[in-house]
Amino acid sequence: MPNDKPTDKDQGLRYDSVKAWDAGIGEMDRTRAVVFVPRADVRSLELAYGSGAERPLVVILLAVAVLAVSVSPLLFLLAVLTFGGQMNGKLFYILSFTPLGLWLLRFALKKRLVLVVHTAKERRKMVFQGSSDLVAVRDFVHQIGSRYGYPVAFSETLQSFGSVPQITS
Repeated sequence: MPNDKPTDKDQGLRYDSVKAWDAGIGEMDRTRAVVFVPRADVRSLELAYGSGAERPLVVILLAVAVLAVSVSPLLFLLAVLTFGGQMNGKLFYILSFTPLGLWLLRFALKKRLVLVVHTAKERRKMVFQGSSDLVAVRDFVHQIGSRYGYPVAFSETLQSFGSVPQITS
């Protein structure tokens, strides 16, 4: 497995949470690569504006399932109030899963600037965690492409990113 740490020779290029160096491209959490694609596997780069989740549909389905389970005590309470019976109060602890379901839903639906790294087998997303400066991100992606020889594309979804001018390759 390639070394996912920059060498002394090449400290790489970094903008926000995305870093490229001799070994490949990674989404960083401080000094550790959370998502890493080795340089040999990279076929092309694409800058896009979309969900930061790798598999948004799966995350949405999981969020809906968690939310359905977490609100079930309210449905049981409604049934008890309507038809009578008893209900265990500990069942309301399940409501504590509601924030998790809401967070998952927000994670899957919130659009962000992402660098999509295309490989022969898959696409990996690297999220620009705190950046909203499209011009700086575009320049960063161009630098990666020219320095490491990756083909670079810009998604049509970027045109819905705020009030920025048209982007051309």
